[in-house]
Amino acid sequence: VPLAAMLLARLVQDGELTKKLWERSQTGKAAVFAAGNSRQSSLYASIELSIGSPSLQECPSSIHILSILASLPDGFPETGELKDHLIKRLPVGHNFDQAVATLKRVALMYSEAGKNGSRLRILSAVRQFCASRLTAPEGYKMALLYTYVQVLQTHFAYTGTPRAYQLIPPEMSNLNSLLRALLEEQALRDGVLLATTRYIEWCRTLKLPSDD
Repeated sequence: VPLAAMLLARLVQDGELTKKLWERSQTGKAAVFAAGNSRQSSLYASIELSIGSPSLQECPSSIHILSILASLPDGFPETGELKDHLIKRLPVGHNFDQAVATLKRVALMYSEAGKNGSRLRILSAVRQFCASRLTAPEGYKMALLYTYVQVLQTHFAYTGTPRAYQLIPPEMSNLNSLLRALLEEQALRDGVLLATTRYIEWCRTLKLPSDD
């Protein structure tokens, strides 16, 4: 099923009346049914309809959580230490579990089982939309960054415990993406250089390239 069609179907299932959905689709950038739209623009319009749905508007933190998790190429663990750290760092007033449940309900996020536990995933088209159209408040972005900085500062490669080797290797792609973006922006915030050093140590220990 094409993603655009699935997103629209989920909106109807989520209780949005077809007539109201049609009216929203005809306004502004969300003219998903307009003739002549490219495939990408129609897909993006469908994503905009999902983001503007009543469910997400009633849980504003869901859009910010979607935005920050979309920056992670390998998803985010649905349970465990990283999730706990993130929840503690997110701004007051968020509801992480409610946000995730809402995002799943409108098909903007899904769970994927793996050998290291279930991970929250976002389809590449939705991730691309988020990168180009959404900007999370600084507090949400810093919460994600320092969640990963903290685990790197806590779990060392050279003296790594079994817990460290369970936690860090599945996050290497995410760490690479976050740290590379910060270094390219020259956003050398507290702890970032040390975290980068720890990341390089893990790359060497795991025999992964650190200069790609």
